[in-house]
Amino acid sequence: MRLKLFVLYGFVLWAFAGYVYFQENFVYSKWIPIQGEVTKLETYSSKEPDDDQQRPYYDFTVQYEFNGKENLVSKTKFSGVPQFKEGDSYLVRINPDNVEDVRVEAGSSEVLIWVALIGGGFLVFLGVLGFFVRR
Repeated sequence: MRLKLFVLYGFVLWAFAGYVYFQENFVYSKWIPIQGEVTKLETYSSKEPDDDQQRPYYDFTVQYEFNGKENLVSKTKFSGVPQFKEGDSYLVRINPDNVEDVRVEAGSSEVLIWVALIGGGFLVFLGVLGFFVRR
């Protein structure tokens, strides 16, 4: 039974990778790209409730202009150290069907896709290997 769970979780990870890939390449790629500017960047350290170690986090705000109107969009609590600073240009994507729907990315989803694919492959491999070793 446990071996079947390895395979099942592997397929779930592969499905998740496929979903993220689809979103990035077929949904968000059709949104309108606009260069904005990072107007506010706050870095801080915080402890998670179940962890005593301080970890770095950051929040940021991007200002962009669309249809002659200046807009702000904020994103909060991304872990790690930001690879940008105030005043840097930053890409935002606007949904053409609903201009209130704005996407700001803080990291690359490409890494997430690869981790899910490799992790899923490893779990499927363990499940299949375990099936043959048990016999």
